[in-house]
Amino acid sequence: SYKVLQDVLHGEYCQYASYHMCPWHTCSTSFHSRCRGIINVFLNDFLSEDRGFSVQMATTTLMFFSVGNGLGLFVLGGGMGQRLYRMDKRYPALLAGGSAVLACWPLWILFNKIDVETPYWKVVSVAILAGFGSGPTGPIIKAT
Repeated sequence: SYKVLQDVLHGEYCQYASYHMCPWHTCSTSFHSRCRGIINVFLNDFLSEDRGFSVQMATTTLMFFSVGNGLGLFVLGGGMGQRLYRMDKRYPALLAGGSAVLACWPLWILFNKIDVETPYWKVVSVAILAGFGSGPTGPIIKAT
């Protein structure tokens, strides 16, 4: 649940991931820190336990989040990041930061507004957008 996520973010092995549990800082750092796996570990449980999804529906939602994340990794993080780097070495950082901030909105919707009664196409769309926005930070951070 959300309390477990807060405890993990404030734990000793991940203490730098969230200074004051500020949503912008948490979203932007959780994707490229050691705590990157938090969403993959806890999203399924959160959706099934707190939002009323069946385990199968929660797992499918996590799968679409991962598909969006993979697309964001390769399309934005790899391809677009390389193009921006050729133009100016500072531009990939803007892409990484901007995509992490923009990913906060669909993640917030996924955590707070999506429940078992939400039409499934909306759940899938929000999950893909959240993953797509969170993907580019990894390869860009590692490359610069």
